Amino acid sequence: MTFRSRSALVTGLVCVVVSGGTGAGARAVDDPCVPLSGISDRCPSWAGGFASAELIDDIPMDVVAAPGAVFTLGYTNAADSGIDWTLVAHDAASGALRWDASYRGDEAWADLPEALAVDPSGSRVFATGMTCLTAPDIDTCDLVVVAYDAATGGVLWQVRRDGPAHQLDGGGDVVVSPDGASLFVAGMESRPDTGTDSVLLGLDAATGALLWDEHYDGSGGFDTGLGVASSGDGTRVYLMGSSDGVATGRDYVTLAVGLEEDEDGEVIAERLWAARRDDHGGSDNPTGLSVAAGNVVVTGTTDEGIQGLIADYGTVAYDEVTGEQAWAATYNGGTNDLPLDLAASADAIYVTGMSRGTSTGYDMATVAYDASDGTQRWASRYHGPGNNGDAAWAVDVSPDGRTVYIGGDTVVNPIDYLHAVIAYDATSGAQSWVGLHRGAGPQGGSLREGLDVSPNGSRVYFAGRLLALPDGSQDFLTLAYDA
Repeated sequence: MTFRSRSALVTGLVCVVVSGGTGAGARAVDDPCVPLSGISDRCPSWAGGFASAELIDDIPMDVVAAPGAVFTLGYTNAADSGIDWTLVAHDAASGALRWDASYRGDEAWADLPEALAVDPSGSRVFATGMTCLTAPDIDTCDLVVVAYDAATGGVLWQVRRDGPAHQLDGGGDVVVSPDGASLFVAGMESRPDTGTDSVLLGLDAATGALLWDEHYDGSGGFDTGLGVASSGDGTRVYLMGSSDGVATGRDYVTLAVGLEEDEDGEVIAERLWAARRDDHGGSDNPTGLSVAAGNVVVTGTTDEGIQGLIADYGTVAYDEVTGEQAWAATYNGGTNDLPLDLAASADAIYVTGMSRGTSTGYDMATVAYDASDGTQRWASRYHGPGNNGDAAWAVDVSPDGRTVYIGGDTVVNPIDYLHAVIAYDATSGAQSWVGLHRGAGPQGGSLREGLDVSPNGSRVYFAGRLLALPDGSQDFLTLAYDA
């Protein structure tokens, strides 16, 4: 691919997309694509913007696609009410804004969302995070789960959980069981004797009622649940978290819980196994979790004791049933490698993130592994038109397993970012297409975002932010690309 200079970027072909929407908090976004010739293969089918009525920051955190709709979760930072989370629904075909809904805890100064999920029917959307009463006291933060009607944005139920120590609690990830009946939430909960522990909750998806809970305490230090996944039949739930060890620094932790019903129909949860991974005795930080080919796979950064300076992708797989390590793999693509997300097909694992090259700065680096034995199938790198900083924040796979998508940003100059969505052939790692998109503000967009493929595989959706708009604020931006 031939890349152009910044001067060429602003003089070439531009396609303009304007978001639809009727919500009171929305305003249209006039947001041009990057020129196509030699740089980007396509413009998005639509760009759906969301901006609060006030001129404040709106920061997206996650996106999930359902039949007919796309949901983007984030937060707003308002002067009068503090930080509130916001959920936005767009029409999947046109990008028109269907509704937006906020969550504001009672007298809370900050409501911080983390993750989003939708049930298999597409009728309910679930968000988790934390709500904090008093600034800056994190001991007033509680774990929160909110269920929304997908058609209207109405709140169906909400759960606020204050742990027994009445200190730091929060939600980190959420998934729905394959049958849609249960909700699994990973997070952290403070307890009197063990400090902050990882917590895994099973909730009734219809009511929010607690079905069961499981805690993990490594050594009395700080433990937190960051990711959650379900087995294909819903009989096992897996938690990914980090745990401070006594002599090992921060480690990956993977926990398996088995589920079965007793004769009265009550759900019985039993811990099956727990596994810790310490690579070099430094700080090992997990960032992605998935299940494939009978294995539970976790990825994250593993370093030589100098956090963020000498790091590699470290990926490890455990047998779903026994917890025995099936394989482990390391990717060292440069002087510093930071994996940021993981996705799986039936037989492969894909890890993406950022890797510092010898002459290209940070590149987007995506690695494919055989899910059964960890053999590396391919590794593909992308450095953008500025040959500067590039980061892939999210990865997903098409339902047929044939295409891998990554979403991130690429720096054209020190203060100008482009949204980036890239498609790879899942078998070879060959680049299929690139979609680059510039935000409307003077710094474009975006830093940290989410990606999701539609249930039928026809589109891939990307959520990021518009940076440094003329009014000084930042807004949500959701992009739809034809796959």
